[in-house]
Amino acid sequence: MLFGGKDKKKTNKQKRNSKGMETIIGEGTEIKGTINADTSLRIDGKLKGELNVKEDIVIGENGVLEADIEARNITVAGSITGNVTANEKLVIVSTGTLIGDIKMANLIIEDGATFKGKSESKAAITKRFNNKEKKDKQKKDEGKKDK
Repeated sequence: MLFGGKDKKKTNKQKRNSKGMETIIGEGTEIKGTINADTSLRIDGKLKGELNVKEDIVIGENGVLEADIEARNITVAGSITGNVTANEKLVIVSTGTLIGDIKMANLIIEDGATFKGKSESKAAITKRFNNKEKKDKQKKDEGKKDK
């Protein structure tokens, strides 16, 4: 760089942030309510309410949530009490605790992690949903034939 010129090359972090800044809820922060986010989110503080994220969520070791959560991928190193839906993958690491029902496509629970609740594979949910749609369509078609 000569004469204070700006470097035209962007780092990966800058490129990622130009699409949408990732959000961090830091330790010592407490939120009550609903959070809807299009980008990834990390929580090291406390949240009570509902969390809907289109990308990924990481609950840090100090993160404490009393919330229903839905996201693409969810990694739990802290504590969650509530129902969780991971559209792709749910990971509960060795320091993580999850108390509530879960729905996910893939599940990883490390040694030492705590999980208490019911689990349901998204594949099973999708299959059940598709079967229900087929039955509803058949009933609708049968109703048209009767007229």
